[in-house]
Order: sequence, then structure tokens, then C-alpha cells
Amino acid sequence: MGRFRILSLDGGGLRGLLTGRLLAQLSDDPELAGWLDQVDLIAGTSTGGILALGLAAGQTPTQLADTYHREGPRIFRRHWLHNVDHLSSMATAAFGNAELERVVRSVVGDLKLGDLKPRVTVPAFDLRYDPTDGKHPAAWKPKIFHNCGGDDDAAELAWRVALRASAAPTYLPSFDGYIDGGVFANNPTMVAIAQALDGRNDPSCRPKLDDLVVLSVGTGRVPAAVGGAAHNWGYLRWAPHLLGIMMDGVSDIAHFQAERLLSDRYHRLQLKLEQPIDLADARRIPQLEDLASSQEASDLLDKTQAFLRQQWLV
Repeated sequence: MGRFRILSLDGGGLRGLLTGRLLAQLSDDPELAGWLDQVDLIAGTSTGGILALGLAAGQTPTQLADTYHREGPRIFRRHWLHNVDHLSSMATAAFGNAELERVVRSVVGDLKLGDLKPRVTVPAFDLRYDPTDGKHPAAWKPKIFHNCGGDDDAAELAWRVALRASAAPTYLPSFDGYIDGGVFANNPTMVAIAQALDGRNDPSCRPKLDDLVVLSVGTGRVPAAVGGAAHNWGYLRWAPHLLGIMMDGVSDIAHFQAERLLSDRYHRLQLKLEQPIDLADARRIPQLEDLASSQEASDLLDKTQAFLRQQWLV
């Protein structure tokens, strides 16, 4: 069937602004005219899922990045009780999801997954009790929302999928019994590859491995480490590190796997952050904007442009 082009977008909360700005710069390059229109499948985790659904609904990267810049401080406005009561911040999510719902619905409207072009795949994690499963009714499990045919989720409202897939533990409440897909696939590249190769897909979304070309875009590699050679720690000392370790670990292994499977038909666009930027820290929006226009970003975009010319626009 020729080239089958996948765009994969990482999770990372407000750092999705960085993804939007980088995609916008690629789209503004006259030598790459139309590259985004050639995407066959967009995969997105958490904030990447919101971006994926927004792009598939017809939003431009610039429109989406502008939405992050404008609405981020409202979405991640901490409840006043969390500012004065430490116990409340330990017991409940830091933020509500009403503002996020408002913003996402303004981006994708009432479109269903089946209405979207190109195809999308968005991971979430299902916490719910399932009485229809006679063997494992209480088994939580990953859920991959998609519109590729077969056992797809074409009837699902895109905004509900976005909120399910971006409910990051400790940051936002679960939504419809789902939490953020970043707990198992913060970099959804391998999810996208597996979904594209699923033999149950519609014929138009059923490439072979040798047909795949993948551009994977991260939200910035956070500098983090735990010093020392031995860590005889319990839950309280590990807890502050676990979410970061989990998300970085699954992102890096997906990159390793995709690189080995696809070789030069795979490219990863990922900036290295000089300082950690929390996924909900709206005060760092100006810094994210600066990063998107930095020399490092320009150098990495040059390599990405070369990849698109050599592997994508053929």
C-alpha cells in the first residue's frame, strides 16, 4: 500500500505547548508543504491525545499551541483549599477537570472518533469493575481507543476520550472510570505501530511493517536522577519519584523498540530540558515558548525536516 505515515505525540501536560509549537514550525516550512495532511494515523497519550484529536478534528498546530498558552493557567488553577491545607493536597487531585472539559470541547466539539480523519489511537487505563468478564471482573487494564475499524470506538465522543486519556493521577480526577494512558504508554509510538498492524483494521488502515514511517514527538526530556548506589526505601520515599520514573521509562523503551524495528523510517523529535518543568506549572509557559524557538529546537528541527524530506514526502 506504499508509505503509511504515523505521527506519535507524547504525554506531558502543559508541555504539549512545546509539541504544538514544534509541529507548527514544521508545517510553516514551504519545503514540507502538506506533510501533515499525509498523516495516516495520529497516536497521542494524555496531552498528546488532546493534540491528536484536535489535529484530526481540523485544528492547526498553531491553533492548538495558542489554546495551551491561553487556557493553561485556567486548566491548572489549584483549588484554594490545596493552597492552605497540605492534607487536602495529599488526599485529592490537585486540580478539577471542569476547565479541561470546557477547553477540549471547544477544540473537538461533539465529533465522534468515527467522524475524524485521519485515523487516531489514544491510550487510557480502565480502572472499572467489569461484571461481564466472568473470569476477571475486577481486573484493571489498558484501553486503546481508536477508529481504525474492526473492534474500534467510532461511536465514542472525542472529548470524552480526551478527558479519560489525560486524567493524570494526583493531578486530575479519573474520568468515566479511566486514568491517563501515560501510566503505561507515555510515548505511544509502539501502541501506534501495534494498532496499525492489527489485522482486524479496515483495509485502508492495515499496512505491513515495511510500509511504516513514524515521526515521534516528545514534550521535553526532564532531567532527573536519584543519587546513591543503594536505596532501601519504603513507599513514602519512593512516592515522589515513581510517576516520573514510570513515564520516562516507558517512553524510553518505546523509543528503543521503534528505533530497532524501523531503523531510518523512524525519527524522534525530543528536546532536553535544562530544568524540570512540571506538567501543570502554568508559570513556565513563557519558558516553554522560549524553548520552542531556541537554537537547540532549531537544530533538532533541521534533522526532523531532513527525515520528512527523505522518508515522508516520497
